[in-house]
Amino acid sequence: MTTKLQTDSTDQLIYKNEILQLTVLGGIKLEGLDRMRITVKVQLQESSRPPVRPPLPLVYN
Repeated sequence: MTTKLQTDSTDQLIYKNEILQLTVLGGIKLEGLDRMRITVKVQLQESSRPPVRPPLPLVYN
């Protein structure tokens, strides 16, 4: 398997390689830009463990 970034959907970005798959979930809403947050779904390829989905706040200085 080669490393691949899928950007077909406006609601998620998917990055895959031989070990893991990262999915950035959600879209951009024009209201509430002062409290932007994303959810990243991280899962191991070919694993029975459930993926983790930590929400990450996007902060600017």
